[in-house]
Amino acid sequence: MSRINKTQNNLQSVWNNLDLAYGHMERAIEDLSQMTGLSDEFKRMAEQYDLSEISIMKQEVRIQMESIINELARKDNFTNDEQYNSGLRLIREMGYRHVSGEPAVKYYCMCNGY
Repeated sequence: MSRINKTQNNLQSVWNNLDLAYGHMERAIEDLSQMTGLSDEFKRMAEQYDLSEISIMKQEVRIQMESIINELARKDNFTNDEQYNSGLRLIREMGYRHVSGEPAVKYYCMCNGY
C-alpha cells in the first residue's frame, strides 16, 4: 500500500468516508435488528456494535484538519486584501474551530484552497 500525505484534501476525503461508513453501519444495524431468522449471538453482536468509534475517528480527523489551517495561519503573511487579512487575524487570535463560520475565515480558507 502506498503512503498518503496528511493534506487537507486527503483528510477531508477520509472524513467523508467515515461519515458514509457511519451511515451505512447505522442502517445495517437497523436492518439486522428487524431481520428474522438470525442467531441470538449474531443479533447481540449487532446490538452491541459501538458506532461511537467511528464518531471518535471523525472528530480526530476534524482536529487534524483544523491544525493544518491553524498552522497555515500561523506562518502566513498579511496582504493588501482586507477580507483575507480579517480571516487570517481571526484564525490567529481565536483558532479555526471557534471562527470557522465567519465569512472572512471562509474567504481566507477558499483563497488557500480549503
